[in-house]
Amino acid sequence: MRGNNAAVPPNPAAAAIATAFNAVPVPSTELGSFDVAPSMGAGSRNCPHGTMTRIHGLTGKFGPYKGYFCPAKQGDPSKCTTQYIKQNQAEWNSFQADQTKA
Repeated sequence: MRGNNAAVPPNPAAAAIATAFNAVPVPSTELGSFDVAPSMGAGSRNCPHGTMTRIHGLTGKFGPYKGYFCPAKQGDPSKCTTQYIKQNQAEWNSFQADQTKA
């Protein structure tokens, strides 16, 4: 386990499984479904399917849009919800898209 936190005792079942597979358990408080990927730099986000794609569109339903899109294939029922950036958010001006759509 990463670090020892006296307030949260280790789960004996998880420790046994980790030992059997030579793994390192990570407490669930360190995980999140949409974390910023430290290795990807600022502005990147991850979802359970991998690194989300940053897309800037010029002609959306309500005008220009920017957002993070799940890399899962279209039609996949487990595909994550798109995380849009609103024009009044500070991130709008610093957003660097991986793709631009007309």
